[in-house]
Amino acid sequence: MAGTASLGFDRFREVDVYACGTYRPGRQLAVGLGLHWLLVDQGVRGIRAAPAVDLGMLWQVGRFRLGAAGRSLNRPDIGSAGLIPPRFLAGFEYSPVDELILAADATYCSGSTSAGFGCEFLLIPQLAIRAGVGTAPLRFGGGLGVRVGPVGLDYAYGFHPQLGESHHLGVTVAWH
Repeated sequence: MAGTASLGFDRFREVDVYACGTYRPGRQLAVGLGLHWLLVDQGVRGIRAAPAVDLGMLWQVGRFRLGAAGRSLNRPDIGSAGLIPPRFLAGFEYSPVDELILAADATYCSGSTSAGFGCEFLLIPQLAIRAGVGTAPLRFGGGLGVRVGPVGLDYAYGFHPQLGESHHLGVTVAWH
């Protein structure tokens, strides 16, 4: 899979251009590698860029999935913006019916932890509606995802008490 995602505010913008791959050593286990080119635009401070590396695994049994990942494991250096610390995530999802996914996760980064809870509902196979909440600090979000063949377009709205509103737009292309 390859794609791009962007997050921005008045004087700050992040862009992530990525390519990810998966290897399945068995029917229930998958391991993945993500390579990213991170761009940070800090307005008058300029644009900085750095590569990032992610590793993850997913174990699936029936309608239950358990995953773990390490993000930015190489501690990308974004110049004056500093080093991006690695983030470690673990989560699970359960799909009681084909159209509904319930999920929870925990994240550890630089001595602090947070948790998230969310759901995704497929109105039709190509259109997903998403909602979720997170802790540390309390925040919420929602979004839509559209998939047509190998191409996906995702939009998400998020609210963070210190950072305010944010809009996320992602485009993905998957091939087998």
